[in-house]
Amino acid sequence: MRFHKLQNVQIALDFLRRRQVKLVNIRNDDIADGNPKLTLGLIWTIILHFQISDIQVNGQSDDMSAKEKLLLWSQRMVEGYHGIRCDNFTTSWRDGKLFNAVIHKHE
Repeated sequence: MRFHKLQNVQIALDFLRRRQVKLVNIRNDDIADGNPKLTLGLIWTIILHFQISDIQVNGQSDDMSAKEKLLLWSQRMVEGYHGIRCDNFTTSWRDGKLFNAVIHKHE
């Protein structure tokens, strides 16, 4: 039943708000109706809040944002790979070389 779906999603959204997860322009019906863009955005927000924000980067202060920590981690993963740099999360990743270097580092 739609009512139960909406109620279940609302319970989850309320929980996330209590945990200080920033939810912008997302309603329970967006998720219950299967809006892929908003659902994926919500999933990414949850990942950022609960996983990436906990990344520990050796030798760095705790006042770095999650995005800054992830960028620094990416840069350290590709150190020593000739011609591969990680300057940002857009153009640096487009040709696939940076992604391959990170994967290679973990093989």
